[in-house]
Formats: sequence, structure tokens, C-alpha cells
Amino acid sequence: CRCLKNRFKNSTFYTYINDIVVSVNPFRSVKLYASQDADSYRGRRMFEKPPHLFALADLAYREALRSNKDACVLITGESCSGKTVVCKVMMRYLARAVGSSRSPQEDGRLRKLLLQIGPLLDAFGNAAGVRNDNSSRFGKDLSVAVDFRGQLLGGHIRHFLLERTRVTSRSAGNRNFHIFYQLLRGSSDALMKSLQLKREASSYSYLRPGDQQQLQNINDKSDFKFVEMTMCLAGIEQAQQLAIWSVVAAILHLGQVKFDRYDTGASVLNLPLIEVISKQIGVPFDDLEIYLCFKVLQDEFGKLVQHRAPIDEAIRQRDNLAQALYVHMFDWLVHKLNSLLQPSISSSDPVAFTADFDKSVRRISLVDLYGFEKQEASSFEQMYINYSAEKLQNFFLWHTIKRNQDEYVGEQLPWQEECFRDNTATCDLFDDSQVGVFTFLDRSTEDQMDLESADKCFLDLLDENVDTHQSYSSRQADPGDTILCPFLDFKIVHFASPVVYTISGFSSKNRPVLDTRTRQLFAKCSNVVLREYDVQSVAEVTPGSSVGVEFRNSVRDLVDGLKTQDAYHVRCIKPNDTRTPNYMDEARVCQQIEHLGLRETILVAKRGYPYRMTYAEFFRRYRMICRSTFPRFRGTPLAGCRQIVAERLPGEATSIVFGRRKIFFKSLRLRDNLEEFREEALKTVIVTVQRAWRRHTARRQLKLSISSRRIARCYRRFRKRRVLSLIQTRYQQPTAGPWPTVPSEFDLLLDLGKRLHRRQHFSRAIERIPDEQRVAIRLKTIGYGIFFGKRQYWGYSNVWGGNHLAGNPAFRVQSEKLKKQWKFCELLFSADTVKINSHLKSRDRVIVLTESTVLFADPSQGFAAKKSPLELSKLISVTFTPGTDQLVVLKFKHNTEAVFVFSDLQQDYVGEFVSTLMFALAKLSLPCPRVLVLPTVETSLTGSSMTLEVDYQFRQNPQFVKTASRIITLLWPA
Repeated sequence: CRCLKNRFKNSTFYTYINDIVVSVNPFRSVKLYASQDADSYRGRRMFEKPPHLFALADLAYREALRSNKDACVLITGESCSGKTVVCKVMMRYLARAVGSSRSPQEDGRLRKLLLQIGPLLDAFGNAAGVRNDNSSRFGKDLSVAVDFRGQLLGGHIRHFLLERTRVTSRSAGNRNFHIFYQLLRGSSDALMKSLQLKREASSYSYLRPGDQQQLQNINDKSDFKFVEMTMCLAGIEQAQQLAIWSVVAAILHLGQVKFDRYDTGASVLNLPLIEVISKQIGVPFDDLEIYLCFKVLQDEFGKLVQHRAPIDEAIRQRDNLAQALYVHMFDWLVHKLNSLLQPSISSSDPVAFTADFDKSVRRISLVDLYGFEKQEASSFEQMYINYSAEKLQNFFLWHTIKRNQDEYVGEQLPWQEECFRDNTATCDLFDDSQVGVFTFLDRSTEDQMDLESADKCFLDLLDENVDTHQSYSSRQADPGDTILCPFLDFKIVHFASPVVYTISGFSSKNRPVLDTRTRQLFAKCSNVVLREYDVQSVAEVTPGSSVGVEFRNSVRDLVDGLKTQDAYHVRCIKPNDTRTPNYMDEARVCQQIEHLGLRETILVAKRGYPYRMTYAEFFRRYRMICRSTFPRFRGTPLAGCRQIVAERLPGEATSIVFGRRKIFFKSLRLRDNLEEFREEALKTVIVTVQRAWRRHTARRQLKLSISSRRIARCYRRFRKRRVLSLIQTRYQQPTAGPWPTVPSEFDLLLDLGKRLHRRQHFSRAIERIPDEQRVAIRLKTIGYGIFFGKRQYWGYSNVWGGNHLAGNPAFRVQSEKLKKQWKFCELLFSADTVKINSHLKSRDRVIVLTESTVLFADPSQGFAAKKSPLELSKLISVTFTPGTDQLVVLKFKHNTEAVFVFSDLQQDYVGEFVSTLMFALAKLSLPCPRVLVLPTVETSLTGSSMTLEVDYQFRQNPQFVKTASRIITLLWPA
């Protein structure tokens, strides 16, 4: 206690007992929860920084990922000890710390929703009390789901026993739920008008008393704006929000319904208000009036008969409807939030999150149940609140003390058992299925129709069966206890303090919230919040379980679930009962320390070994940090564990103990040191694995590469053979036809095959040609390449004889003389021409083409050559026209030209002459001259440039004439 007081004076509100956080409520705002503070605790060891809730939240998150088990943080303490704020702070850290696995927009929406569902539920489930302005009137279990990588998947809300009676009645100094005041003081005028509400809370009987008290830290107007904003963020549509406000308004209006005596029963005094309520919850007016004023009884024949209810029963029925509406609206809101928090990998049913959920997904839960309460007139709600606190205290003692001590004994550790204040007997007093408090309450509620008789029967059953129990007493069982009223009160000794309970109203509050008539009424509702309830037919409706049974089962399931998870604890302490900042009541704090079992916890933590692992788990996790155990170790896990501790923790022999099956640590620091060693070793292991994997991958790629190249080489060889076979097959076909389609890399081979095929085809064709025609065929082939597309008439259909004057005896004789004179061997071509000289005179001449020269002979002088021959080696160009005329112009070097025209009109000699000329040049290996096809020819016979034109006329012989100063015209017979 002195330690907590000294830390409290230094504004240090958190203290560690191993991994247990003791939180002292400062009753003021403190600057400990900024974003930079949360970031400073992320990924750090628990004892590296000062104690904080962030450190415990981070530990639970990391351990859930490490151990692959769900983690739970149990927040316990008395009322007004700050449990709600602790839950909000830890949820804020988890929403910030977990990773992201979805789109940025969806991830941001989900994180904001996780942060704001707490305040949203507080608006509907919290209320201001005498000692607490924001007292939780329901228990909640908020869960965050993450995958194996620690990335956020979703969340879930589980709630326990909303205090429904607060809707209709409260003791002095207590307000109703926050949402009623927020709606009246924060909603718009238009909404108030549509709901037919007034701003003054004192106008409604359900809000009296308690509406006039001053609240320090609550602003209903701004809180309502926050609730609306959170609903919009959560995805609750405007129509659904309006349906919620309509239910809240209908509850307020129900409190204003008055009854008057009618005959032997009750009737509604203000019927217009019933009409307003019926419209807001969406039920027919007559059905609502019958529900309030009539009761259903069973006659002697088993028939159901309606009778008017007495006024007091009608009022009870009215209050029951108001409570049922609020409870159902709260359930609907939780279900709606769960559907919005649903993990994307699970089904749409929120049950899938808690039951049939992927094994790779882990939950981190924050459990905030009721704090222990002791009021001047404790009733049904306080008994169940204290029962849940009793169960959680029992779990805490089991988890931190009893389980540890039993395990120390079972593991044969040297241990002297520490005595502690066990509350198992008190829990058994409630839970016993034969003589338990809940069992007797259910039995009395079922056996008695009259509620007052049922309450008295409940107390009688307790006095008859548990009067000797150490945790129970009443005035009948202990007449000396004058504090208890006879036949009205009973006392149960709880772990925190004895509490006196007054039995009035126990049976009515224990009955199901939704009885048969209420279910039938909800089945007719058109309000979107109420009609989504799954209402069965009247014949199928069975009485629901009592409130006590449902709550007891929920708490049992919660505790059973906690035993399968890694549990962490936050023990909340209030420094005083007056909510005074900077003041600690030592006696009050010491009392809470004693009741919470912190003294025994400290003793067990100081002497014991709170952290343990089986030898197999320890060896499997930490074997890599020791050279002698990694990568191979042939000993047992125990021997491996001893080897690891001896090498890595040599000075910690007194802080580590070996049991029969487990290894125990004195402090979390030792395990943190092992984790640091493991992280360092993991880096080396990861690099080694990566290196081995890269080596394996490279070898595999090399083998694949070699194999692929070998396969590719064989395939290319096969493809070449196949292509060669196709080309060879086509090559052997003598006739023309399509060639096979081959890949692009074989185009050259295909072209070569085509050329060879054509050459072979042509060679075979040439072989069939007589020898005397082969020279002419070759010349015509040359001519085709020259004249095709340039000159239509070039004599290809004529017989090319070459020496056309060979039949002239005189020319034959003279040609022999010319051979000797000009020393040529072969006469290739001869024909009659008309040649124009430099004086522009036309003369008949015979052109003679030899293997190396061109000469012109005069037929009038015995075919004598008057000028020296023109050498083919000096030939520059050959020009002819595209028409039918036979004009030829030969240009030689040194401005030498020969302009002539073949005079034989019966045969075209241009093609034969030019082809023979090109053949002679090819035999001499001389370059081919330019071949020009022009309609007019530029010539310089006279030494100056002149134009030579062709004119087609009706005449018999061709003739050159000068028609202008620089124009020579060839008159060609048309």
C-alpha cells in the first residue's frame, strides 16, 4: 500500500506484479495516452519502459502471435475504479498496433470503428450513479481478430446482462441510461418534433429522479453528436438510426401512460399517447392497448381467455414492455456492430467469429465486466453483478495462485504452500445445481404465479437449505443479526465485502425479458429494429430461460473460455470513495488490495516461478541459440534444455528450476533475454536458409537450363531435319506449286531451295532445247530482263539470227576482210541501219557487232568500214525509245556517239542488238552501261546539245531530218 501511495504521489498510476498491471484511478485527466507514447511501447519488452497499459496490450498481442493461442486481458475491480477507461485505452493501442491486410479505406474505417464502439455502447449501456458518472450497466467482451502475420481481420462484441430495470426505476441519485438525456438535449428541433418529445428531462417519469444532478465530465449535447457520427461511420443507415430514436422516444412516452379503473380492471387514461407509441414502434393501436390493459389466463377447459388486468399489473406490463424494447434495441445494435466488424474470411453470421473460425486466426479480448457493488438497498441486479465479480475473482485466484501452487507440487518443486483467501465456497453457493441461489430463484419463479409470493418462497428455500453455509445468513438463520430485516433481507459474504440483499422484485426481474405476449407483439412491429427479431409462431413459442440462468451460463462460458486462453490481468483500484483527485485513502486502498488478493499474488510471484514451458516447447523454440543443440542434437529435450541454460544463462541457476515435465522461470526478464538471443540467432538461421535455398534454386535452374538447352538443341536438330525433308520433298517435284511454310529462321534455306529448284528446272528445260537455239534463248533471257515493262515491242517473238547479212555473198567476203583488218574473231550481229552523221546527214550503213567492238560499214562501197570501230570498253550508255521505232543511241567516252535506226521494217532488231551487246560485255567482264528508255534523246553529234525526237508518219523508209535549230526528228513509218 505504501508503494502504491508513493507512486501515486509521483503521478505514477501503473504498477507491475510480474505481468499483472495494478491500475490506480487518478480521477483526473492525465497525458499518458498520446500516439507517440503508444509507439514507444510497440514491440518493446514489458520491463524496458515504465509500467503502462500499452506494455500489457503489446505483450498480449505478441504472445498471441508467438504461442498461436487466443489472449485475454481481464479488467477487474470495484465500481468507479476506472475499468471502462482502461478498456478504451487498451483497445486504442490494439487498433493502432495491429497490422493492415485490406484496402486503406476499409482498414481505416475498421480501425476507427474499433476505437468508437466503446463510447457508442457506453451511450446505450452506461449510466450516471451516485459514485460514478459513467458506470457500466452491462458487461462486455471486446475482441480483435488478427491472422498469423498480426494483420487486422475484424472484431467482435459480446455483452452480458444489461441492467434493464434501470429503464423504468432507479434509486435516488442515479440517472437512466445516457442515451435518453443525449437525445433530449442534443437532437435537432426537427427530430424532436417528429418524435413528439420535450427538451426537459424532468417531463418524463422514467427520467425522474436523477435528472437534475450535476455531472462533472458529461456533456449530453456533444455526446449525442458523437453518437450520430459513430453510427454513420459504422454504416448504420439513416432509416435505422431513425428507428432507434423512435424506440427510445416510445420508451419515454410509455412512462407517461396513465391508467384508470374500468369495471374490474384497468384502462388507458391518455389514449392519444398510445397512438403515438404505436406509430413509433410500428404496431396496431388496438394490439398495443390490449397488451397493456389485458392479461391472458387459462380457464378450466384449457382455453386462453383475456381479462382486464388490475392497474398495478397493467403498470408492471407497461414497464416490462419498456424494458423489453430497450433490451432488444441494445441487442440489435450489438448484432449490427458485429456484422460490420465481421472478419472478411468468415461467414456473414457473427457466430462464426467465436465458434467455427479459421485456426490460423487469433483473438485478443478485453473483458470488462461489472465491478463489485454494495448499495444501501442492493437488489437483483447487484446480486448478479457481484456474482460475476466473484467468478472473475475466483478465476484470478486460480490463475495466479492456486494453479501455480498445484503445478509446483505436481512438478515436485521445493515449495511451501501459501495460504490465500479462497472464494470457491461463495461461488458454489450460487452455482450449485441442487442447493444454489440461482436454482432456488428459478424454482420459486416457476412455482409461484404471484410475484410477492415467489420472492418469499425464494427466501424460504434459502433458509431451509443453505442456512448453515459459511457465506450465507438471514434474520431467520441468525436472529442475532439485527441489521437484516426478517423475511425481507439475506446476506452473502463476498470476497470484497458482505452485502445485504432485499428480495423485493427478485422474481419479476428474473423472468424472461421477452415472454410469449411480448414476442407476439414484436411479431407485428414494422419498426426496422424490432421486426428483425426472429419471432416464432404462437404454437412454437416456449417460455424462455430466466435472466439468471442466461447470465449464469454466459459467465460460466466466459470463465471456461478464459481457462483455454493466455490470460492477463489489470486490477483496478480507486484511491478514495469521493472521486477526489490527488488524494489516496490508505485504509480504503489496503482494503481493496486485500480483497483483490494482491498480497498473496505478490508473495507467490516473489517466491514462485510464474513463467513456464514444457521441455519439448522450450527446446523446440530455443534450440537454435546454442551451438551444441543446433542444428542437430541427439539427447532428450531435458538434456537439451539444460545445455541451453548452461551456455546462454550461466549466472541464472537460482532463477531457473527444472521440474518433472517443465522448466520454470523466476522472472519474465529471463524469457525476454532468451527471446533476444533467439531473434539474433534467427537472423543467422534465416541467412543460412536463404543461402541454402538460393544455392538449391541456382542448381535447379542450372540443371533446368542445361536440360532445356539440350532439349532445345535436339528440337532444333529435329526441326531442321523436318524442314529439310519438306523442302527436299518439294524440291523433287518437277512441276510448279506451293512451297511449304517454314519458320522465319529457315527463310534463307527455303530461298536457296527455290533458286536451286528453278535452276534445275531451267537446266532441264534448256537441255531439251536444240544447240542452234540455245544462244538465241540466252539472248532473249537477257533481253527480257532489260525490256520487260519498258518497251512493248522488242522482237522477242522473232527468230534471232545474229548475223542477218550472212546470206549476202558480198558481205560474207567483206566480213572476212574486216576480221583481218580489225582483228576480231567473231561477228555477233549485223543488220542494215540508217545512221546520222555529225553533219546531220542520213546514210545507209551496216552495223557490225563483234566480241569487243562496234563498227559501221558502207554497203555502197562493198561494205567497207570508213571509220575505226568503237570499243565496247568505252561504252557509257545505251538509249532507245519505248515506241515501235528502232532508234538506238550509243554513247562512248570522249563525247563519241552513234545514232542510228534499223531500216528493216519487217522485224524489230532493237531487242536482239541490245541483248547481244550486253552478252558481249558480260563475256568481256565489263560493267554494264546505263540502259535508258526515253521518248526524246539528248545528243551532241554536232558538238552542241540537240534533241532527237521521233515522228510517226505514213512513209516507206525512216529518215533523220533537222526540224529546228536544235531538234532532230526521226521520221518513222507509222
